[in-house]
Amino acid sequence: MLALTLLSWQQSVHATTLTCAEIVQAKAPGLAAPGPVYRVRVKYQGPHGLRVADLNYSLAGNKTVLKHLDGSPFTLTSKFVILSGDQAKFKSPHSDLSMAEQLLKKPVADLTDLAASDSGLAPSLMRKLAPLSESSTESERLAAIESVALADLTINPGHALVRSRAAIIEMITSITMSKLKTPTDEKDMIKLNVITNGDGTIRSVDSWDGHHRLVALLASGSSGATRIGDLDPASVLILVNGVDTRGKEREHRLPISGINVSMTERVQTTPSSKVGTIVYSGRIANFDLGSRTTLGKLKRNMLERKEEPRIGVIAIERAPISRVLLASLERIATEFDSLVLIPVGSTAKVRQLNKLISQVQKSQRLNLYLGSLAEESKYFSWQDVVLARLGQIYGTYDIQLIH
Repeated sequence: MLALTLLSWQQSVHATTLTCAEIVQAKAPGLAAPGPVYRVRVKYQGPHGLRVADLNYSLAGNKTVLKHLDGSPFTLTSKFVILSGDQAKFKSPHSDLSMAEQLLKKPVADLTDLAASDSGLAPSLMRKLAPLSESSTESERLAAIESVALADLTINPGHALVRSRAAIIEMITSITMSKLKTPTDEKDMIKLNVITNGDGTIRSVDSWDGHHRLVALLASGSSGATRIGDLDPASVLILVNGVDTRGKEREHRLPISGINVSMTERVQTTPSSKVGTIVYSGRIANFDLGSRTTLGKLKRNMLERKEEPRIGVIAIERAPISRVLLASLERIATEFDSLVLIPVGSTAKVRQLNKLISQVQKSQRLNLYLGSLAEESKYFSWQDVVLARLGQIYGTYDIQLIH
């Protein structure tokens, strides 16, 4: 089972663990299906335009079975995207985990550069890399991936922007003056994780920690580094499937804003009023967790973008929106590059949401959040989660909640 833990910034108390399948079966007893049934929200192109639907999802062999919640068949001929629901146990060829899919319209700034079928490293390069085992030595690990370009590393989900541009620029100055110090504490080291297949062949090389340092090195030209082999070995910790050279499995801690909480097989929660951290097994690749951003893209996001979009966020409690309110929202939207509407309460239900889609599609500046925040809202303020998440999707620190 894939385990997920939500940690608060304060000491927390563990709550009950449930699988999504157990939750669905409890709500829909006796539902006939060929395998485990998962509740999912999908976005799809219907005969009357883009729509969302809450469905029961299961697999019969390689065949996808979609049914309405009452058990009646759901027929779909076009591609669909799973916005929320358990996606850890099955891999749908029709779905992309990218958080940007949570929005009705493409963001004004696209911070990702990996498609649903990509994984960061080109297959031709992966075939050339020597196989690795979890018992490999430090030198064997470095030798196996030394040819991998830093720009091709898949970074953590929720890191399309990182904390401080100023810190990166300061590091670049230190590198060009040969004054960048080797970290003495492991928490300051560059941490890479190599994901392998069952036979040891390398499937992905991910960046876990040290994003500021990596971007600075990549941006420092001949004074910095372009490949993993160019890095100071004393500043790098290389894991294989989350396992270090002593055989210890390391936890992979990620911001909740970068992960759709419902997209995991098993959820262990710790209630908190603040946005916390999700802990995943190191055996799951960043790409499989939803990251679509490489280190090369992060460098461009942090250092080469001239302007950040200004984003407004406002909660919507009724659908459809009245003409008066819609006109008011359009006026407010002129102060932003985009005004994102967040359906709350009963408005977040599919029937109401589809009414909003029809209205928002006609507006140039309005956008609509389609994903469900039900899981996040059980433990954290949805406002905190959504502001951080939209900041990542749009690539901006300039984001304002309108009351």
